[in-house]
Amino acid sequence: MNGAPRRWVAAGLLAGALDIVYAIAIWSTRDVAPAVVVQAIASGVLGRAAFGLGGTSVALGLALHFAMTLAMAAAFAFAAGRLAWLSRAPLLAGAGYGVLLYVLMNGVVVPLSRAPLTGAPWPIAWANLGAHVFLVGIPIALIVAGRRARSADARALPH
Repeated sequence: MNGAPRRWVAAGLLAGALDIVYAIAIWSTRDVAPAVVVQAIASGVLGRAAFGLGGTSVALGLALHFAMTLAMAAAFAFAAGRLAWLSRAPLLAGAGYGVLLYVLMNGVVVPLSRAPLTGAPWPIAWANLGAHVFLVGIPIALIVAGRRARSADARALPH
């Protein structure tokens, strides 16, 4: 387990950064301000009030976003510690994990939240699916598997 927290923390922070930059970029094509994108995350807890709280809800939205991606990475690391094939095939496992995360976020988490949002237009919804695969699932799997593989290689070396 040595280094395990570093693996999932690094994976979660990277995935969170990639995903929030993506979200801001994709919604800017619809003239949605970056602060509003992040406030939309905070609206999951605060409802419509998030859009009137300025920097407070922006900070909350960022904190929630990174808490979620850290939890996503921790969950993958936990699973990879028990299912070795996840680390042996990180691209496939990461792609599948990205699809699973997309379905869970859009089918369970957002509907159960206080977010007053409707579904994204289909071109953005498809792009969001791709982002969950390529910017969240695969990076998490590669970091977790890559570090795990290096650790296994180091243990296999003669001492």
